[in-house]
Amino acid sequence: MTVITQQINVHAESKPSVFFLITNAAQVGKTQAEADQYCARLAQSEREAQAVRGELEQEIEEVRRELVGRLAELEPLPEALRLSKVQLQEAQDRERSQERRSMELNTTLTDLRMKVANSPVHSNPS
Repeated sequence: MTVITQQINVHAESKPSVFFLITNAAQVGKTQAEADQYCARLAQSEREAQAVRGELEQEIEEVRRELVGRLAELEPLPEALRLSKVQLQEAQDRERSQERRSMELNTTLTDLRMKVANSPVHSNPS
């Protein structure tokens, strides 16, 4: 800008010089080249960002499929747990019933033993 300003001041009364036009054209060319570089960098960055987005979408889809599979594996578990609880309760009920029956039989056996022990011994008639 300084060169352009100086040239304009020097040639304010006359038409712009060829030097001014060449300097200005060089500056425009340089600016255009920089703009082109920035556009190229921007385009490259956009392509890289799109590639990263694509990779992330693939990873998300893979994780989603994995989680859906795990969920499918877990779905029958609540029913299986419920059935296991019912079976456990039934087994515990049977165990208590068998325990009561065993105690009753032990009591009966003890009573019979006591009766046998207290009964008079029969002798054989000769």
